[in-house]
Formats: sequence, C-alpha cells, structure tokens
Amino acid sequence: MGVYIKGLVLTIVYILSYNLIDSLIVFCTYNLLGAEYLMIAAPISNIIILTILIFVCKRFFKTGNEFIGLASISMNELLVLTIIAVCTIIVQDPIFNLFEILGENSLPEIGELESSLEIRYQLGNFISTVLLIPVVEELFFRGIVLSSLLNKKKSFYSGVLFSSMLFSLIHFNPWDIQSSIPIVLSSLLLGIILGGIFVFKRNIFQVIFLHVIFNLFAFILKINYPNYIAILKSLDFGLIYWLLFLVFLLILLITLYLFILPISKKKKK
Repeated sequence: MGVYIKGLVLTIVYILSYNLIDSLIVFCTYNLLGAEYLMIAAPISNIIILTILIFVCKRFFKTGNEFIGLASISMNELLVLTIIAVCTIIVQDPIFNLFEILGENSLPEIGELESSLEIRYQLGNFISTVLLIPVVEELFFRGIVLSSLLNKKKSFYSGVLFSSMLFSLIHFNPWDIQSSIPIVLSSLLLGIILGGIFVFKRNIFQVIFLHVIFNLFAFILKINYPNYIAILKSLDFGLIYWLLFLVFLLILLITLYLFILPISKKKKK
C-alpha cells in the first residue's frame, strides 16, 4: 500500500509543481515581454519540468536500466507504434463525443468555430503539446510511477491500472466536470495502452514516441476542428461511424497483440 500512496503523493506534487512553474513563467513572460510572447511560456515551463524530471529519474533508477529501459527503436517498431497511436485516437472518438452520442449535447455549428489559431501560437502549442509534454508525462508516469510499482514486485494489472488512473487524474478539470469526463476516460485508455507496452517492452523511448504521435494527430485535429466536426456531422454517429470504430478497434487489438507477443514468449521461456 505504501508504494501506491507514494505514487499518489508524487502525482499531487507533480500537478502542483507543474501549475506553479507554468503560472510563474506565464506571469514573468507577460510582465517582462508582453502578451504577444505568451506562446513561449508553455515550452519554457515544460523544458524546466523536463530537466527536473531527468534528475528525479536518475535518483529513482540508480541501479541501472532494468525497469526504465533505454534500448533503441527499429523502423518497424516506429511504424507499428504509429499504427497503434492512430488507431487509439480513432477508437477514443466515441469517448470524446460521449455526451453527443448520448444526446446530452449537440455538435457545434461549423460557422461558429474558429478555423485555427495564429501561426505563432500554433508553433508554441506544437512544441509544448507534441514534443515536450509526452516526454514529461512518460518520464513521470511510466518512468517513475509505474517503474516504482514494478520494482516493488506489484502485479502487472495493478501497476498499469494505478499509473493510468494517476495519468488520467492530471487531465481532470474540477471547474468543468462534464467536459472533463470524456477526457479523463480517454486518458485512462491511453494510459493503459502506454503502460502495457512499457511493462512488456521495457523501453521508455517507445512509449514516448507513441505518445508524441498520438499528440501530433490530436494537434492536427485541433487546428482542423471545423473539418473534423463536418465529418462527424456527415457520419451522424450512424452505422458507418460504428463500423469504422470496430475496424480500427480490431486493428488496434491485433497490432498490440502482435507487438507484445514476442516478448511474452521470451518471458515464458
């Protein structure tokens, strides 16, 4: 039980530290450089947090790379991880649109949507969301929390589920609970996939790459949000929508199975 409490405390400290550092950087950037430079605040915050996490990881993994894993990645593995990322973001769509599917909310009108942010803000968001946040989150949730559970001989299921729950917790917004529910549930699913791959492959670079590709596609969807909504409206959550969901779910499950299978066989031997 102690290691679970430690993981929860570490996550709370992580959330508080992240928000404190981010708020300080935003405050300093706004007051020293002006509002037009706020797009650099998030990348700077993540670089600072990443630097801190690297030192923390060194402390947690001073016995070697047994749990964190620093092996290289082959081109075939990059391709497989990309397929997993794309399938995951498509399979998550019903979760993201949970209340729209249930009829609680309706899809926004396309004319009411902004097509994209200014280029300078897109660049800041890209650097932070696609390049830095995946590294920060994977080093913490898989590199520190999940590895600590594995090091304490906790079961695969409890370790992955607990670290995934903590991972989903940081995506919860207490000021907007309804909007947070789909995000938390989709983050839980992503965390389970990342955690499962990390447990079997023992390679932090693989889960970082998968997370980067996932966030890249999420970023592309965000800046093309009107087109995404237009596609949803044309499908109308009907038969074709659910057939596509089942196809990509099947591809995801088969790809995960084939990706992890060789490792499972080695462990049995």
